[in-house]
Amino acid sequence: MKYFSRWVLLLLSAVGLSTSACAKTQPQLTLDATPDAPVGFSYKTNWFAIKTDDTEAVLKLLSPVNPKAANWISGIKAAYDPTYFDEKQYPIFITPPLDGWTFVVGSNLPYPYKTTEADVAAQKVNDNFFFILNQLSSKFSEVQFFGSYRVVGFEAWVKTTNGELVRAFSFADGTVYANMGAQTKEEKQLKFIDLSGLSPSEAESKIFNQADIDANKEEAAQLLKQPFDQQTLGRVIPSEGDATDIAKLWSIDPTDLPATYKIKSVGVVGFLPNPSF
Repeated sequence: MKYFSRWVLLLLSAVGLSTSACAKTQPQLTLDATPDAPVGFSYKTNWFAIKTDDTEAVLKLLSPVNPKAANWISGIKAAYDPTYFDEKQYPIFITPPLDGWTFVVGSNLPYPYKTTEADVAAQKVNDNFFFILNQLSSKFSEVQFFGSYRVVGFEAWVKTTNGELVRAFSFADGTVYANMGAQTKEEKQLKFIDLSGLSPSEAESKIFNQADIDANKEEAAQLLKQPFDQQTLGRVIPSEGDATDIAKLWSIDPTDLPATYKIKSVGVVGFLPNPSF
């Protein structure tokens, strides 16, 4: 599979387009540099949260092609819109800092993905993700990554501190793509299943075994006509909202931006190279 985020391929397929057609009809970005207040994001996209208020340092480190000033509305739109993707590059929006954090948003940003020798495309996605992560974590004291896309049930969260990987998890299509590091206290607080020390396949088995156990408990309670409180169960199968809930505890929940931040500002849109072509 050529390197496109899985959900982008699904979207293009759903509307009857191919990746090559997308590349041929790629429009020019329409950006607005008029400062505006932050807009929310998180669903159907990926983002890095970097502990720094030095947006220029993030820009210099990532060195996106053709960087241009963009306000929040046009920057997020560019980062989301699949018509701006092509086989050689994809857009990102580097936000102005908020409470000491800078975001890098892009629906086609790579993510941690378990690999096999036969799955060359997955290896490229994984390698590209860790290349970007290592770039950022070598410079900044804390770097986080999140992803969410409901169509394929994709949820991901990653955290590095002082250059060391603390946690990395990603899941989609009923498959654990990556599971590295021990469960964090925030995951435990949210009642996520503890997958510490397990390989992706072992983590996957534990998730669905526990899901079966929980379903049996609920069914038994119904048969016995006993009350059953879902709150007694943990959060087992990753679902939409998990990544955002983690983000809220680790750094900033980007869905809350419009309600929390009112200062108008401008970020930068540019293109990162797609190394799979």
